Amino acid sequence: MKLRSEKLKYLFLKLNIALLLLAITSCTSEEENLPDTNTSLKFQIELTSSNINRQSSADLPDCSENAPAYAEVVLTGAENVGSVSNPQRINFASDSETENLNLAPGNYQLVHFSVYDENDTQIWIAPTDSEFSEFVSNPLPNSVNVTSYEQSSLSVQVVCYDNRTLIDPNAITAAEYVSELGVGFDVTWSEFNKYMELYSSQVPQDFADAGFTNVRIRMNEENPDAQFITDLRNQISHSIDNGIYPIIAYQGHYLEETATSDEDAREHLVNWWGNMANELKDFGPELGFNVLVEISGRYKEDYTAMNSFYEDVYDTIRSTNPTRNIIFPPVSISNPEYLQFLEIPGGDDPYVMAEWHLYAAGPKKSQSKKYWVDGSTAEERENVTGPIETAVQWMNETGHVSWVGAWMAGNYNKENEYSVEEQVDFASFMTRTLEKYNIPHSVNAGNKYYDYETNTWLNRTTDVAGIPVRDAILDPDQAAIYAGADYTGDSARLAVGTYNSSDLSSMGMNNITSVMVPFDYEVTVYDGDNLTGNSQVLDITTRDLGSYNVRSMEVVYLNSY
Repeated sequence: MKLRSEKLKYLFLKLNIALLLLAITSCTSEEENLPDTNTSLKFQIELTSSNINRQSSADLPDCSENAPAYAEVVLTGAENVGSVSNPQRINFASDSETENLNLAPGNYQLVHFSVYDENDTQIWIAPTDSEFSEFVSNPLPNSVNVTSYEQSSLSVQVVCYDNRTLIDPNAITAAEYVSELGVGFDVTWSEFNKYMELYSSQVPQDFADAGFTNVRIRMNEENPDAQFITDLRNQISHSIDNGIYPIIAYQGHYLEETATSDEDAREHLVNWWGNMANELKDFGPELGFNVLVEISGRYKEDYTAMNSFYEDVYDTIRSTNPTRNIIFPPVSISNPEYLQFLEIPGGDDPYVMAEWHLYAAGPKKSQSKKYWVDGSTAEERENVTGPIETAVQWMNETGHVSWVGAWMAGNYNKENEYSVEEQVDFASFMTRTLEKYNIPHSVNAGNKYYDYETNTWLNRTTDVAGIPVRDAILDPDQAAIYAGADYTGDSARLAVGTYNSSDLSSMGMNNITSVMVPFDYEVTVYDGDNLTGNSQVLDITTRDLGSYNVRSMEVVYLNSY
């Protein structure tokens, strides 16, 4: 029988009905039939009274009086016994004692313990340290040393379980999480030393003030120390305080470059996430865990191995973060075409989802799957829409939701052959297509839009995106006007429509020198009020109108394609 992971995660926020605590004592003993290299573990139930008061409510049920039939357990340590998705079942030998469980001697941690009656109804469960520890004095995980020669014991406290109380008002399901993520940035605050040192709490505040609502915090560090964790916690806290959803993502280069075997890779990834999840378990549901930034190197095409790794990563995170949203990428550098091979663990767990990306290193002007010049050909546009529609089809077939963890408006890593104006076209088409399917996304990367040294937004240079591309991403269906050349000074957004001089003046825009024009839009500027006088038609973002005195404007969506 598979563990009911959804129930495990929801368990205790409304468990005011707990009437009793049950002390489960485990004892080890040397068995005559077993060789010296083996021993056994059994669980004994001792019922004790609890000082937890039941909330007065007529519709809350009493704890079950049914006898326990079996327990489902998960142990990690000298050998792993069971998993969250497939726990070890141990039958009860009597109403108060289980049968023996044969184990190799060594140190173990009990990370899950639940008890069922003969009708497969869950009646008791042990809370974890991540939530509701006020109900017990010693929540899971619990440690025990099992030896062949000495008897040892472990007390595990459980609380009464009722599936009518499975509502956690603070948890956010993956579907709800996706609906809140919106648009954000991949950020290097915990990835490269330069940006670790430049980071300040002003950055997420400025991101939020501009309208961004998520950050994907990428990390390279294979063995995070206390200072790294402290800095990361600050970044997460600052983001949440400003209404931004932080998602931490591990680069995992160890898997690609260092691991000597599958088991070595698995152990590293599981331990890394086990430690990180434990360090961050106290954060609210805004924080998400993106297991890997992307998969390349030796595991680039090995979805069988990665799916197996994911099962164990899921189990270790769930032991401390029952309702944390965990995000899994497909292989082949998070290629949406490989979503079909992705096996997201957890069964019906509502707190799991996928990440994928496209154009993570930007478009190319040479013929390829990332070919894009100006979007005027069907091939260019289908290079963008095709992968997105592939992901949408996968979501519809599986019921999972997803998020785009990275895309780039220019190919900055290869000296960038796209002007700011060309990036606006690509960015507005990309964002418009993602929004059509309600897919949230993070743009690669924040340092191409924001100057961390001065804590200001970049307007335009040869190797970055800057303010006009930022504005095209934030709203691909509105033009933007700027008081100064090169997209500087005061600014305002203009939806489709006409604007006379009083309209522009009410926005504080008495001077207009540069204009951001989204893909397939057209902006006509007039030097007279009410669309009179001389005019200029702008079908591309324009950095400097020179001495042209704009007195009125019209914004049109061409809808050419």
